[in-house]
Amino acid sequence: VHPWRNEDHYLLKIVSRIFEVAFEQIHMVAALKKSEATKQAILNSMPDLIFVINREGSIISHHSHSETELIMDESEIDGSTVWETLSPTMHDPLRKAIEQAFHLGTAKPFEYSLEFSGGRIAYYEGRLAKVDEEYVLALVRNITENKRSEEALKWFSSQLSVVEEQQRRDLASQLHDGVSQELAAASIKLQ
Repeated sequence: VHPWRNEDHYLLKIVSRIFEVAFEQIHMVAALKKSEATKQAILNSMPDLIFVINREGSIISHHSHSETELIMDESEIDGSTVWETLSPTMHDPLRKAIEQAFHLGTAKPFEYSLEFSGGRIAYYEGRLAKVDEEYVLALVRNITENKRSEEALKWFSSQLSVVEEQQRRDLASQLHDGVSQELAAASIKLQ
């Protein structure tokens, strides 16, 4: 049995520290992978389109569940600008929303529509949040079904108003005719 020398203790401490750092890195990598998987699961569960946009309106990256929600080919989106994808009528409101997000951290939600090839029109709600001094995050939700439901509700409401008005007129006419007949009958009896 050889006694431990000071150099052996020193070497043992160095090797021990190397293993400690290696195990810490393994745990950090595992935690990072778990965190990344959690974030990816959250992204995958969201029906929204997600875009990272810089101050100039360039789309840095995006996430979507379906290419049918995209106005252009998915491979062309990153690197394009929002000005290329949205109608000119949306440029000024979007520019203001981007500025507001950078200034306040978030912007008021805004709605817009897109016409796809084949004439299909879809309605969207956009929300912007500041990521850092260079980028904003745009969450875009398809609200087409909500818009169609609102339009159907307005139509049914207007139809209900027409029917109610017609029923009021019919009832008033019936009451008028009934009262007139009763008055006429009472007048005959009095004579």
